[in-house]
Amino acid sequence: MSTSKIVKSDQVNVARVLQMLREERRCSRTDLVRRTGLSAATISQITNGLIGKRLLRSAGTQSAGRGRPVEILEYIAEARFALGIEVHREGVYGVKTDLFAKPIRDHHLGPVASSSEAVINSIVEWVDEVMADESAADCIGIGIALPGLVDQRSGEVKFSTEFNLSQVPAVDLLESRLSSRPLATNRTYAAAMAESWLGAAKEIDHLVYVRLENSLGGAILIDRLPYWGSNSAAGSIAHIPVQPSGLPCRCGSSGCLDTVASGAAIERRAREEIKRGRPSVLLDGPGGLNAVSAERVVRAAEGGDQVSIDVLNETCEWLGIALAGCVNMLGPGMIVLGGHLGRIGGDLLAKLVDDHTRPRVYAMSQHDYQVACTTVGQDAVACGAAATALLATISQSVSLHSPLG
Repeated sequence: MSTSKIVKSDQVNVARVLQMLREERRCSRTDLVRRTGLSAATISQITNGLIGKRLLRSAGTQSAGRGRPVEILEYIAEARFALGIEVHREGVYGVKTDLFAKPIRDHHLGPVASSSEAVINSIVEWVDEVMADESAADCIGIGIALPGLVDQRSGEVKFSTEFNLSQVPAVDLLESRLSSRPLATNRTYAAAMAESWLGAAKEIDHLVYVRLENSLGGAILIDRLPYWGSNSAAGSIAHIPVQPSGLPCRCGSSGCLDTVASGAAIERRAREEIKRGRPSVLLDGPGGLNAVSAERVVRAAEGGDQVSIDVLNETCEWLGIALAGCVNMLGPGMIVLGGHLGRIGGDLLAKLVDDHTRPRVYAMSQHDYQVACTTVGQDAVACGAAATALLATISQSVSLHSPLG
């Protein structure tokens, strides 16, 4: 076996133990051996390392029947902290979290100019302000969620349309100005990690996450770890072709899912229906047709507006076509609909997506997954960035398939 495969196996073992400790908070080494299937020697090595990092402590002993009492280990969620940062058009928003990636305090800085220099300066300023009253030794990791495609090995932003970050070595630039090397990730993957650590997917091993915003985003978690693929671009559900002769897509292709199922597509289709003369509550209030938005469509659909229901139903049909392929290929335990529209979509959105996905799924897989809307709030991306940094620092890997280093 190659050295890289041995290292990767060790990293995954640490991640598995970390997951169980987060879930149980307290357990013995014997429990860890039984639950993970790892050897006693491996568990001892991992737990001793976590104790050395001040992530575990002894919480006394308890009787083990006829044998001698066993030591109970406790995950110390409050002993240290992580920082999670989201960069978006309105500015830099982030959170200080405990070791469960639960927010302790938040901080907002903005707005941010589009240049790479302005983005880097704003991130550094945010960290400096938050760390002013903190000990650097207590910060276990800094995670930064950026818009665009981030190379998980180098920390370079390979492509970004929201800021002038394409081909920018963001992590190297930040490391030179911060007390430690941060971890950069894609915003959608950060949101998926938040769902796994804090939300609807806390007990799900394999997850497909769809971020429903003005444009679509996607992420894949396998064994609760991010799967980016060999080019850090896995999970790009927005660019699955679903309509060969469809509209041009922002990626340069045509007929991608983003052109028919994004927030922008919902808004466009709702306006088209109203222009055809169909009555709708979407026209109520100031602004008229110009005030129609994807958010209003989703809310009006829940209120029974027929135009909005029809538009949302068509959107979910396109999503169902793409997601059925994801289920057949990946076999996830859950599909989570996140982002702003996922947060407000509720049961109606989840039901419509499920109704259009399940009939297209291979019969043997139809009962093995569920569809849910996100249960994490607006700080999902920032909390997920912190979770990703925690995982990377503790296990020295953020993926089964793309180890750091």
